Amino acid sequence: MKKVVFLCTNDLTGGAAIVTYRLMEALAEAGTDARMVTAHKSSASELVSTVGKWRYRLSFLAERLDIFVRSGFRRADLWKADTARFGCGITRHPWVKEADVVILSWVNQGLVSLKDIRRLHAMGKRIIWTMHDMWCCTGICHHSETCTRFEGECGKCPLLGSRYLTDLSTQVQKRKKTLYSEVPVTFIPVSNWLAGECRRSSLMRDASIKVIPNALPIEKFSIVPATERIALGLPEKGDIIIFAAARIDDPIKNLPLAIAALNRLHDMHRGTPDATIIFCGSMKDPAALDGLRFPHLHAGPVAPEKMAQIFAHATVVLSTSVRETLPGTLIEGMAAGATPVTTGHGGQADIIEHGKDGYICTDDDPDTLAAMLYTALSSPFSREAQHAAMRRFSAPAVAGEILRLING
Repeated sequence: MKKVVFLCTNDLTGGAAIVTYRLMEALAEAGTDARMVTAHKSSASELVSTVGKWRYRLSFLAERLDIFVRSGFRRADLWKADTARFGCGITRHPWVKEADVVILSWVNQGLVSLKDIRRLHAMGKRIIWTMHDMWCCTGICHHSETCTRFEGECGKCPLLGSRYLTDLSTQVQKRKKTLYSEVPVTFIPVSNWLAGECRRSSLMRDASIKVIPNALPIEKFSIVPATERIALGLPEKGDIIIFAAARIDDPIKNLPLAIAALNRLHDMHRGTPDATIIFCGSMKDPAALDGLRFPHLHAGPVAPEKMAQIFAHATVVLSTSVRETLPGTLIEGMAAGATPVTTGHGGQADIIEHGKDGYICTDDDPDTLAAMLYTALSSPFSREAQHAAMRRFSAPAVAGEILRLING
């Protein structure tokens, strides 16, 4: 039996960490010797181990300081870039030494350096890299935003405020290119959209790429509510729309577009249909919802178990993000039977077939989005069919794909 070790900066903090932990557990339940090495352990699992605390702190601080200095002491985008110039000696960990297969996940901020990956190859490890953002295919950024320089040579990096063709982004991009040409790595983008970004990149045009989605706890979502609405703090009557995010007014979530579309829906169809939108997540600006005329409720941050119960009452799940690699809230909402209405910037098309089990708005037009919301509320898709369609994202299903890759 092959021994597998996952490397991820966290085990339960952040979306990439949670899906990695879930996949590790699914492999272990399937009989694989699967474990996880991380910098920050939040779980009580015996299958998770940490690297040396002080070694990690030193590598973390060294990388942040390097980026801070090389960006001209700019703080604005300090957390949007990583270089993998510094590592914490991950190859010394006994679980890494014993492993046959090393699966890299989100390994930035000082956990794994590019030199560490080269060392893993020298140790005879098979290397698989699950991609949750664009960092593998750019110079230093996790999301390129409107920048297209990663398609050729980086430089003049917006995150660095750089005016130079040769800067930190160029240097890291060249190191990655050399590494990828000398070390065999199988890259696993979690959506076809992300795979497309990889193929646009000058770094990965010849790379081994296979799309495998994130693993989600589909079995925890039921189309039959187990808890009364009033106990969950929900309106007793009418349809429910869910807008969920860690922070609902994060610019990435494009809350203004959601508000504009909901106001159009409210003005065009006053009182019809009878619905309330529930915003689940924190909010930095208390006034962010002040302009919303549509009936609404801000539930604040919601625990995963309660979120599954709330989704069971939802008719529609709404997402207006400017980018999403593979939006988990849409998968979770559909697993509970809701009809998704979303923008199309990212991996939404991997989840939804427009007009068949949801609606994708490709032009970010509030009127178009409002019309889709009205249709979804008036004629939602079968809750049973929605749940069944999401089983392909279950942890056992995704673990099976990973095992076929490992053993193939």
